[in-house]
Amino acid sequence: MRVGATVTDIWRSLHGIVCVHKPRDMSLTALRLRLINAICEDANKRCLPIEIPEIEMPVVEPHPISQAPIIVGLRKQPNYSSHPLVVGKPFRKEDIQIEELDYQQPASSGLCLFGINNGRDMLESLRDRIWVNEYVLKGQLGRGTVQNKIRGKVNRECDYGRVS
Repeated sequence: MRVGATVTDIWRSLHGIVCVHKPRDMSLTALRLRLINAICEDANKRCLPIEIPEIEMPVVEPHPISQAPIIVGLRKQPNYSSHPLVVGKPFRKEDIQIEELDYQQPASSGLCLFGINNGRDMLESLRDRIWVNEYVLKGQLGRGTVQNKIRGKVNRECDYGRVS
């Protein structure tokens, strides 16, 4: 069971860097939009319900002789200026800003680092560091595709004895 939190607490936690697995055949733009949608949806679910404050409104009636409006009392009613149906949900897609550390092609898969909101400022210092890279190559030998595309149609197959 999830415990509710205030909008302010959730917003404070939405600053930093997050590591996400990017599947193959998905662009970074699509991944970014999916991440933003998931953040907004989950944050809106975790928000505690907003209590609608009440305000006192004057009850105005006309004066019996001069017909001038006079205040005869006060009445309490909900203040709809902060009602969720008027102002909308607390977290919207336009409020979340996400930037990736490095660009990846849609055909590639792997881990992506994203900076969320104020975490985007930390990405520049990460880019300046010298990183040790390790690559894992997977290939299918003896198969040729149209224009050597990864997902191209196989147009030739042959045996191979060695890789040179």
